[in-house]
Amino acid sequence: MRGKNRSAAWIVVLGLAGLLAGPPAPAQRSALAELVDQLRQGETGQGTLEERLEAARQRDRAKRPPLRPLTEVKALAEEGDVEAQVELGMRYLNGREAPRDNALAARWYRSAAEAGHPEAQYWYGYILQYDQPGALRSEVVAWYRRAADAGHASAEYRLGSLAEYGDGVPQDLRLAAEHYERASLGGHGGAMNRLGLLLAQGRLGAEDAVQGLAWYLACAAVHRGCGAHAEDFAAIAATLTSKQRATAAAKARELVGRILDDS
Repeated sequence: MRGKNRSAAWIVVLGLAGLLAGPPAPAQRSALAELVDQLRQGETGQGTLEERLEAARQRDRAKRPPLRPLTEVKALAEEGDVEAQVELGMRYLNGREAPRDNALAARWYRSAAEAGHPEAQYWYGYILQYDQPGALRSEVVAWYRRAADAGHASAEYRLGSLAEYGDGVPQDLRLAAEHYERASLGGHGGAMNRLGLLLAQGRLGAEDAVQGLAWYLACAAVHRGCGAHAEDFAAIAATLTSKQRATAAAKARELVGRILDDS
């Protein structure tokens, strides 16, 4: 079921450090930074948002198993251990105490993907999309969909991106937004950013700058990596009234609460 596998988007939960450095004019940057600061320090009923984020970071660190010897992982993978196959795929893809080898990564991810592992399904689709130019987009989409159906947030994000840009599938902004929203509620920062822009720029119909800004603020409070459109969102924030900005911050707090509750 959707929503049960949040690991891909919640691998690392990071704070705001470094997000707001960049192009926005000082006054615009100040308005945006003030909103994010208010969001992070605001009470949620379970401590401040920053305290809840830190607790999520600690849970995430505790879940990460230490790397096993490569020979041990290989032996287990050859015996059909699906988790070992996923680990082996990751280590070949990232070169973690193993030679970087995308072909071997694809081999092991595919093996685990065919066994029904959502993380492997996502990464096999990713390798097909970005490392194998001859791969059919229909196959890429099929693997992403299988992972997304299991609640994999990054797979939802990739499906949203394909739909937004019409990459191998018909362009459909509303479908893209649906994928982005599911990915966003799974904690995916890139999806929050894209969904916020679609809303704020009126690309889904009526412009909704408040809700769009809320998604960006939620992203900025949770993740590093939402700075790509900081200038756009700083400009959007500067056009809103103080009441509208406060409403966006309140909506963002609710969104982050939902994300943390599901993590």
